[in-house]
Amino acid sequence: ATAGNTGSSMIDNWGTLTITSGTYTGGLNVVKSEEGSTLVINGGDFTLDYSVSNSYNAVIFVYGDTTINGGTFTQSLTTAGKWAHPQVVATGVVEGYTAITRVTGGKFTNKKSGEAIFRGVGKATSDNFEVSGGSFNKSIGDGYCADGFIPTKNADGTYGVKEGKYVAKIGSTKYETFEDAVKAASGKTITLLDDISLSSTVTVNKKVTIDLNQKTLTGTDNYILNIGANGNVTIMNGSINVSDSGSAITAYGTLALNDVDITGKATDYSLLYINQNASVTIDKDTTITATDATSSAPYPTIFISGQDSDGNTYDPTLNIYGTVSAAKAPAIQGNGTDRGTSHINIYDGALIKSNKLAIYLPQICDVNITGGTVTGYCGIGIKSGTLNVSGGTVQGVANDNVIGDQYSQTNGISYDGSAIMIDSYIGYAGNVTINISDNAKIESLHSTAIREIGNDNSQTNMVALNITGGEITGADGSDAVLVRETTAPTV
Repeated sequence: ATAGNTGSSMIDNWGTLTITSGTYTGGLNVVKSEEGSTLVINGGDFTLDYSVSNSYNAVIFVYGDTTINGGTFTQSLTTAGKWAHPQVVATGVVEGYTAITRVTGGKFTNKKSGEAIFRGVGKATSDNFEVSGGSFNKSIGDGYCADGFIPTKNADGTYGVKEGKYVAKIGSTKYETFEDAVKAASGKTITLLDDISLSSTVTVNKKVTIDLNQKTLTGTDNYILNIGANGNVTIMNGSINVSDSGSAITAYGTLALNDVDITGKATDYSLLYINQNASVTIDKDTTITATDATSSAPYPTIFISGQDSDGNTYDPTLNIYGTVSAAKAPAIQGNGTDRGTSHINIYDGALIKSNKLAIYLPQICDVNITGGTVTGYCGIGIKSGTLNVSGGTVQGVANDNVIGDQYSQTNGISYDGSAIMIDSYIGYAGNVTINISDNAKIESLHSTAIREIGNDNSQTNMVALNITGGEITGADGSDAVLVRETTAPTV
């Protein structure tokens, strides 16, 4: 059938209409379906050969409830009048009526350059479409797709949709996998569009920002992310949930965590590893929490290492403005065999806490606490390196004052409820220097504020204990500072 004029649509539906076959050409629109109507097209050939200046018209122009399951739909014009916009399927909205266009199949062609297959007219948008099938001579935006479908390019050069979803984007370009987004990003921002679970570690060795967009990143491999030595990565605005036996991040480059919540048990791995010359900054809105309170030997929340397996030494740096906590292990710990220098800086607003020892420093280190709070069963245990406390609070809270040289040990450290416990175990790098100054507050609720033990009465690993300011408070009946006789003349 061919319309005899272009002043009106060839078919104008105000009720319920089903088209199963036939050939239809011409009219202002070939088929128009008004508000409150129901239209189902299962087959047929529909061709538009007319356009209207300064307006939209279409092969199928609908305002009601429309389902297209099959058929051929062609907008045949290659040129049109001034500001004319001939479409293949257009959907409009009349207030108070449902306007939805579902497409499950069919062949759709728009021969005019710059014009689309689907179009929302007036107040209608791509949200008024649900496309789950069909083939098109032009790509369509993902907003037109039904839930669970995304655009695709077919093998024959046409376009269609497929089952799937986008999980990330860079600007306006969307990606089906996080890995593809990382490959495409360099100096750009990856924004998550959905929660993502990774089956293998993703390495990021470039400058990139990962905006979690209030979504959650999880993984099942040993590490979720590996920040390479050339990586300069900012992760922001969301959560990273770690599997019971995995780690969130192992970092060798530069990493900034901004408003990120990292949670896991730390049963077999620390949640965050800082390796070699990595520089990691934890901002004031970031929390890293190890929750395993049942394992006999969980890992520390953060592990910092300044030496590799070949014996090469490095200078890793950790800056903390936020919260790091652990249930049954140190919140922060190094490795006593390291001969590189770990740099740890704790700033105002930071909170480092554990139900056990909050910070364990067996390694060569340079630790500067200028603010914040370090609190635990015992606050800090140190065997090597330099500890400078010029602000903030270091606190031991356990009701435990049973400690002595007999508890000095080669593997790990024993502690009571002291704020700072020094173990001068001979064999470690030693050279322990502690400087307390300015507004530092060192306190133990039930024991000595600063206490030293050791394994050799003739030797000490302490080089200096300099107290030039601050407030050092032991429990009632306990010393504020107690070092061994062999150390006292030195410090």
